[in-house]
Amino acid sequence: MFPLNFIATEYVEENLLYKFNQNKTGLLAMKPFGGGRLMDIEICFKFLKQYPQVIPVAGMQSIDELKQNLIYIQKDDKLTEADHKRIKELSEELGTKFCRGCGYCMPCKEKGIEITDINFIEVYYKQFPHDVFWNIGLDRKVEVARECIECGKCSEKCPFDLNVPEIIKKNIAFFDSLKKV
Repeated sequence: MFPLNFIATEYVEENLLYKFNQNKTGLLAMKPFGGGRLMDIEICFKFLKQYPQVIPVAGMQSIDELKQNLIYIQKDDKLTEADHKRIKELSEELGTKFCRGCGYCMPCKEKGIEITDINFIEVYYKQFPHDVFWNIGLDRKVEVARECIECGKCSEKCPFDLNVPEIIKKNIAFFDSLKKV
């Protein structure tokens, strides 16, 4: 099981899919929606369909999301030129320096920061109804994260070479901006 979507293509680029295919082994693709960062579900599924040995493992929060995903996965469609253009736009917008939610940076032994939750504040805000967002305990988690001493131990453990303290600061600032609205 590997993360695979049109942003996280490390395993495609390293020819692991080719090696799996040669051995007649399938692959479970976790995070087909980029951990909630890729909101165009149809394009996400179209991207994965170009790899027949890949089975997406999509996170869902409701029966409606399940039904929607089943519709897209069952369609016999391929990426169009417009889709490729949209993928390029979304990829450039997101960049490569974002938390994938793998959790390898955890635990924060210095201050007890719940790094993954902090680094997904913007995703949570976009995905959850706002009454839910404001009641999932982020206030407390943000207050703990404010105590980050930028020791860098989390960054050392990150397989994507991210500056985790920088991402923490960015997400705290985003959270603070929401409280001012």
